[in-house]
Amino acid sequence: MQREYNCPVILGKPKVAFRESLMAPCEFDYLHKKQHGGSGQYGRVIGYMEPLPPEQNTQVLFQDDTVGTNVPKTFVPAIEKGFRTMCEKGCLTGHRIAGVRFRLVDGDHHIVDSQELSFILAAQGAVRQVYEYGSWHILEPIMNVEVTAPIEFHGSIIASISKKMWAYSQHGHGGRMVHPLCRSRFTGTVLHSCCTRGCKASVRVWQLAHSGTNHERRGHGTH
Repeated sequence: MQREYNCPVILGKPKVAFRESLMAPCEFDYLHKKQHGGSGQYGRVIGYMEPLPPEQNTQVLFQDDTVGTNVPKTFVPAIEKGFRTMCEKGCLTGHRIAGVRFRLVDGDHHIVDSQELSFILAAQGAVRQVYEYGSWHILEPIMNVEVTAPIEFHGSIIASISKKMWAYSQHGHGGRMVHPLCRSRFTGTVLHSCCTRGCKASVRVWQLAHSGTNHERRGHGTH
């Protein structure tokens, strides 16, 4: 852009959209109760949060498994709202939560003091419990890179990729490699140093996977 259109360009490392996720299921049992004269607030939620399989780890799911009337169905949307609000900011690095399911199994309500806000706050408290007792880790975007190059450059490209410890598979006049987004700025440098002509690459997000960073916290288990 700078060469062709004389447009100022600022280069930098890509901003990585990390996500926080659970490593194992964790139970919750949270009671929100507040009394300040007149009507109060009362809502209890019981259930567990669990990690989703890798093919679903970009999603955040809510599941109502309650039976009976301990938690009236009119309050279930409020519980989901409280849960999804808490997923906007995780407990490790402040990134969004992904790859988890909130399963509501049981709870309790009060005929006078229960209202929508009570169950929103109860669900938020339940997620905080899982923050404390659950085991969490960071997910990062893994990029799929398709490379096409003259065959005489294949050896040097593969050797350079191997040094970077990126996964690579060859097919025809090109190949495919996967690596974390945080290292994608090295892709062009590697290819340029190995190939003087006829080399093309396309990059797209492939999946989310466990990050190699040290941001991980193992909780105290269920309580």
